[in-house]
Amino acid sequence: MVTPVPDTSRSSAIALAEALELPYREVLIKNRYVQRSFILNSQEKRREAVNLKFSVIKSLVEGKNILLVDDSIVRGTTSQKILQLLRSYGAKKVFIASTCPPIRFPCTYGLDFPKKEELVASANDEKDLPKVLGADEVIFTDLKDLKESLGLADFCQACLTGEYPYGAAHLSRFSEGRVSEKHN
Repeated sequence: MVTPVPDTSRSSAIALAEALELPYREVLIKNRYVQRSFILNSQEKRREAVNLKFSVIKSLVEGKNILLVDDSIVRGTTSQKILQLLRSYGAKKVFIASTCPPIRFPCTYGLDFPKKEELVASANDEKDLPKVLGADEVIFTDLKDLKESLGLADFCQACLTGEYPYGAAHLSRFSEGRVSEKHN
């Protein structure tokens, strides 16, 4: 079956299920009172949020092979927890598909993933990601396919390619953890 990580990947999971002619099921129940975990400012806070974030419908998971669709994999904290949850509820095999290519570089334009070593796809070889995340396989959308699906060739891809539209000169203050008040 194909299942989304609620709520951001629902439309992608539905389309993928239709294309693969597999059943679509919502097996994760999201606690709506927990904020997006990847934006929290410490790994401890991110882990706490993820632990409160999802519940699983056991009867839909037990003994099944599951293709879990997520919008992206940033640090891997949420993916690891969901994969662990699905396995603990009896999933036979769990594959994860990201609708975004691997995020390997910090975003300095407003999103909170400023350190390259914190990004699971940067800190690990792609072939090691299934083991790191706890999946049977990890599948990423290709950058070329992402551009084609968006109908755009020119958009910020810095977190995917390391090519920053405004140059890399300002990045040293981020990699060293020094962000001036002027740029916050």
